[in-house]
Amino acid sequence: MRIEVHKTHEIDLNYWREIVFEFNRAFNVNKETGELVAFYNCTPVGYSYHALVFEERTNKIIGYNAIYPYKYIDRHEGEILVGVSGGTYVIPEFRKEIFIFADMATALWDFISREGIIATIGVSNENSYQYARQFLDARLISYLPYYALPVRILNVLKLRKISFLNFISLTLAYIHLLANLILSFIINDIEKQSRFELKLDEDFYLKRFGGENYKVICLKNIRAYYRTVLEKGVRTIYLFDFRENRERSYRAIVRSVWYILIHEKPDIIIFIGNLRIKQYLLIRVPWRFEPQNLPLTFNLTSPKFDKYLEPMSDPNNWNFGLMNFDVR
Repeated sequence: MRIEVHKTHEIDLNYWREIVFEFNRAFNVNKETGELVAFYNCTPVGYSYHALVFEERTNKIIGYNAIYPYKYIDRHEGEILVGVSGGTYVIPEFRKEIFIFADMATALWDFISREGIIATIGVSNENSYQYARQFLDARLISYLPYYALPVRILNVLKLRKISFLNFISLTLAYIHLLANLILSFIINDIEKQSRFELKLDEDFYLKRFGGENYKVICLKNIRAYYRTVLEKGVRTIYLFDFRENRERSYRAIVRSVWYILIHEKPDIIIFIGNLRIKQYLLIRVPWRFEPQNLPLTFNLTSPKFDKYLEPMSDPNNWNFGLMNFDVR
């Protein structure tokens, strides 16, 4: 077994075809080669980093992991680079080799630390989280919270036989939204700043939300981004970002949700991540009702960045959500 680390444009097309084939098999998707390559090239630095694990005898790729670099603002140190880990798989025939993923991660950290990337962050399911804690010494920052506005609650609860009663929850959603709309003109809280936040500029928004899956809301001085996903028959709207004069505000989230409710006919509207504003519209989903717990973890890429260990361990220092790592 050998591991090679490359930037996106350095990988041969034949290897990309092999990667995409196994990627689709692992994640039960149907990505085209050009689609995945374009995604990994569409980063603030123009490429991503990839670990490829080869079986020596056949030269077949048996494992893969990618790091997608983002520019962050550290309000103490200035601009930094942070990588998001994703797309990881090991082909079924080699999944009993439990150290393959750890070896890939180590090779990537060594490479990207020399490229100036300070840390990698990731959001995983519980199984991969336990692996990351045990074998990669990943540090838990926090579990990402869910906020939601149920609209057609019987569709969400899969009670299709009585879905004709959805008008009750729809009416309540409109009343709740109208009350918040009025209140937002009296009280308009602005999001509190965190130490580590994405560097947001037009280039970021173009690359992050330029695909056809995303929609943008433009209402005078308010701009928001969202995506519609059919989740097991439930029409789900994921709200990624909402800003009034470039700052997240209570009024911006209310006006954005109002637009979505009128134009998209959702069953439920969801925001995942830190919501550091006082708002009365979206309901914090209790832990036991979350569809999937989302642990946010990080690893420093090198001991030379140890000064970041304590501040990056503090959840109050992060502004992190679905906008940072979209898996939808």
